[in-house]
Amino acid sequence: MQKFIQTIECSVRYVKLQPDGRTLDAREVWLVEAYSYGEAQNRLGLALSQYAQDGADGLFVQQMKSVYYAEHLADEEVAKQRYWRVRVKLTDRNPDTGKERSVTQQWLVRADTMGRATKVATETMDDSCEMVAVTELKYNGYIER
Repeated sequence: MQKFIQTIECSVRYVKLQPDGRTLDAREVWLVEAYSYGEAQNRLGLALSQYAQDGADGLFVQQMKSVYYAEHLADEEVAKQRYWRVRVKLTDRNPDTGKERSVTQQWLVRADTMGRATKVATETMDDSCEMVAVTELKYNGYIER
Protein backbone atom coordinates (compact mmCIF):
# COMPACT_ATOMS: atom_id res chain seq x y z
CA MET A 1 0.00 0.00 0.00
CA GLN A 2 1.43 3.34 -1.05
CA LYS A 3 1.25 6.27 1.38
CA PHE A 4 0.50 9.77 0.15
CA ILE A 5 1.65 12.99 1.72
CA GLN A 6 -1.32 15.10 2.81
CA THR A 7 -1.51 18.78 3.51
CA ILE A 8 -3.22 19.05 6.90
CA GLU A 9 -4.62 22.27 8.33
CA CYS A 10 -4.05 22.31 12.10
CA SER A 11 -5.71 24.73 14.52
CA VAL A 12 -3.63 24.91 17.68
CA ARG A 13 -3.86 26.77 21.00
CA TYR A 14 -0.97 27.32 23.38
CA VAL A 15 0.67 29.79 25.75
CA LYS A 16 3.31 31.50 23.63
CA LEU A 17 6.46 32.96 25.14
CA GLN A 18 7.23 36.42 23.80
CA PRO A 19 10.87 37.56 23.29
CA ASP A 20 10.50 39.98 26.23
CA GLY A 21 9.46 37.15 28.59
CA ARG A 22 5.72 37.87 28.61
CA THR A 23 3.22 35.20 27.68
CA LEU A 24 0.36 35.33 25.20
CA ASP A 25 -2.60 32.99 24.70
CA ALA A 26 -2.04 32.08 21.03
CA ARG A 27 -4.53 30.53 18.63
CA GLU A 28 -2.87 29.75 15.31
CA VAL A 29 -3.54 27.81 12.13
CA TRP A 30 -0.67 25.96 10.48
CA LEU A 31 -0.35 23.86 7.35
CA VAL A 32 1.62 20.65 7.84
CA GLU A 33 2.71 18.13 5.21
CA ALA A 34 2.48 14.64 6.69
CA TYR A 35 1.42 11.06 5.97
CA SER A 36 -1.10 11.01 8.84
CA TYR A 37 -2.79 13.20 11.44
CA GLY A 38 -0.56 11.69 14.14
CA GLU A 39 2.60 12.60 12.23
CA ALA A 40 1.22 16.11 11.60
CA GLN A 41 0.61 16.58 15.33
CA ASN A 42 4.15 15.39 16.15
CA ARG A 43 5.76 17.64 13.52
CA LEU A 44 3.69 20.61 14.73
CA GLY A 45 4.79 19.90 18.32
CA LEU A 46 8.44 19.83 17.29
CA ALA A 47 8.16 23.09 15.36
CA LEU A 48 6.26 25.02 18.05
CA SER A 49 7.74 23.54 21.25
CA GLN A 50 10.44 26.22 21.40
CA TYR A 51 7.74 28.94 21.53
CA ALA A 52 5.30 27.23 23.89
CA GLN A 53 5.60 27.90 27.62
CA ASP A 54 5.31 24.18 28.48
CA GLY A 55 7.01 22.86 25.34
CA ALA A 56 5.17 20.31 23.20
CA ASP A 57 3.06 19.28 26.23
CA GLY A 58 1.48 22.74 26.29
CA LEU A 59 0.10 22.52 22.74
CA PHE A 60 -3.60 21.78 22.31
CA VAL A 61 -4.56 20.82 18.76
CA GLN A 62 -8.18 21.92 18.44
CA GLN A 63 -8.91 20.80 14.88
CA MET A 64 -7.19 18.98 12.04
CA LYS A 65 -8.48 18.60 8.50
CA SER A 66 -7.00 17.55 5.19
CA VAL A 67 -6.94 20.25 2.53
CA TYR A 68 -6.05 19.67 -1.08
CA TYR A 69 -4.04 22.09 -3.17
CA ALA A 70 -3.23 20.94 -6.71
CA GLU A 71 -0.22 23.29 -6.90
CA HIS A 72 2.07 24.82 -4.27
CA LEU A 73 3.68 27.99 -5.64
CA ALA A 74 5.94 30.53 -3.93
CA ASP A 75 7.20 34.00 -4.75
CA GLU A 76 10.88 33.64 -3.84
CA GLU A 77 11.61 37.37 -4.17
CA VAL A 78 10.00 38.50 -0.90
CA ALA A 79 10.94 37.70 2.68
CA LYS A 80 7.56 38.22 4.42
CA GLN A 81 5.08 35.88 2.85
CA ARG A 82 1.38 35.38 3.38
CA TYR A 83 -0.72 32.55 2.06
CA TRP A 84 -3.27 32.81 -0.75
CA ARG A 85 -5.76 30.35 -2.21
CA VAL A 86 -6.05 30.78 -5.95
CA ARG A 87 -8.99 29.03 -7.62
CA VAL A 88 -8.21 28.13 -11.21
CA LYS A 89 -10.59 26.77 -13.84
CA LEU A 90 -8.94 24.37 -16.29
CA THR A 91 -10.79 23.84 -19.58
CA ASP A 92 -10.20 21.03 -22.04
CA ARG A 93 -11.88 20.59 -25.42
CA ASN A 94 -12.61 17.09 -26.75
CA PRO A 95 -11.17 17.04 -30.31
CA ASP A 96 -13.78 14.52 -31.52
CA THR A 97 -16.98 16.07 -30.17
CA GLY A 98 -15.87 19.68 -29.71
CA LYS A 99 -17.40 19.73 -26.22
CA GLU A 100 -15.60 21.60 -23.46
CA ARG A 101 -14.97 20.05 -20.08
CA SER A 102 -13.73 22.09 -17.15
CA VAL A 103 -12.54 21.39 -13.63
CA THR A 104 -11.71 23.83 -10.83
CA GLN A 105 -8.54 23.44 -8.74
CA GLN A 106 -7.19 25.19 -5.66
CA TRP A 107 -3.60 26.36 -5.69
CA LEU A 108 -1.69 27.45 -2.57
CA VAL A 109 0.48 30.49 -3.33
CA ARG A 110 2.94 32.13 -0.92
CA ALA A 111 3.45 35.83 -1.67
CA ASP A 112 3.44 39.15 0.18
CA THR A 113 0.47 40.75 -1.62
CA MET A 114 -2.58 39.67 -3.59
CA GLY A 115 -1.05 41.23 -6.71
CA ARG A 116 2.14 39.18 -6.36
CA ALA A 117 0.09 36.01 -5.71
CA THR A 118 -1.93 36.69 -8.85
CA LYS A 119 1.27 37.27 -10.84
CA VAL A 120 2.91 34.05 -9.61
CA ALA A 121 -0.23 32.05 -10.48
CA THR A 122 -0.59 33.73 -13.88
CA GLU A 123 3.02 32.94 -14.78
CA THR A 124 2.31 29.26 -14.07
CA MET A 125 -0.93 29.02 -16.05
CA ASP A 126 -1.20 28.09 -19.70
CA ASP A 127 -3.90 28.93 -22.26
CA SER A 128 -6.34 26.35 -20.88
CA CYS A 129 -6.44 28.07 -17.45
CA GLU A 130 -8.64 30.86 -16.19
CA MET A 131 -8.26 32.45 -12.77
CA VAL A 132 -11.52 32.40 -10.82
CA ALA A 133 -10.67 33.91 -7.41
CA VAL A 134 -7.80 34.85 -5.09
CA THR A 135 -8.42 34.67 -1.33
CA GLU A 136 -6.06 35.34 1.58
CA LEU A 137 -5.66 32.47 4.02
CA LYS A 138 -4.88 33.11 7.69
CA TYR A 139 -2.09 30.56 8.11
CA ASN A 140 0.71 31.25 10.60
CA GLY A 141 3.13 28.96 8.84
CA TYR A 142 3.80 25.98 6.64
CA ILE A 143 5.74 22.91 7.76
CA GLU A 144 7.05 21.07 4.71
CA ARG A 145 7.90 17.39 4.59
